[in-house]
Amino acid sequence: MVYCTDNYGKAFVRYCEPISLKDRIEKFIAVNGRRQKDLLIDKKLKKQFIKELSREFSVTLTENTVIMATSIISSLILAFRKGLEEDTICRWYQYVFQRIVEKKGLMSAQHLPSKNVIKQSLRSYLTKFIDVKRNMYEPNVTPNKDYKNILMLGYYRNVLVHHFLLDSYTVLSIMSKWNNQPQPKKVVWEDVSFLSHIFQHEFMVRN
Repeated sequence: MVYCTDNYGKAFVRYCEPISLKDRIEKFIAVNGRRQKDLLIDKKLKKQFIKELSREFSVTLTENTVIMATSIISSLILAFRKGLEEDTICRWYQYVFQRIVEKKGLMSAQHLPSKNVIKQSLRSYLTKFIDVKRNMYEPNVTPNKDYKNILMLGYYRNVLVHHFLLDSYTVLSIMSKWNNQPQPKKVVWEDVSFLSHIFQHEFMVRN
């Protein structure tokens, strides 16, 4: 019996190294100078362990997420909501792809995909969420649907956001104090550290 005949593309799954609960408990106990049975009777200690273990799960998931072509294209469409030409999207795609590779990100393709692959994502997988007007691609914004489409494009984009957090914090620091004068590295680093602390529970990344 056939339930679905639509083509939704390919899915890439990466199996990372298993996380040993036994090793995590032993390490946690050693760092905190406690005994294993303390985890059973000390609710505060138990809560702290669960919090650290949950974060480790989330960080590991983030680090092993495979970035698809649709993620990069969605990011570009959302960044330039007034529209981008197809050739411009392809050029920006190459730039973002190379930056992610430099940051040791996991891409679905080992090498820079061809323009045909990029165009396929534009014309097939994301076609429900974008409009094409005179060779300009932009978010599909219509009454009662624009919010959903923006959310879906954001859903695809969120896969790669963590690779550009430090870049974003750095630019934000510089632009917030911009007065046509270079900013001391110490000042920028203080701002980056502050923003990293503020968003440490919003974006699960390893410090």
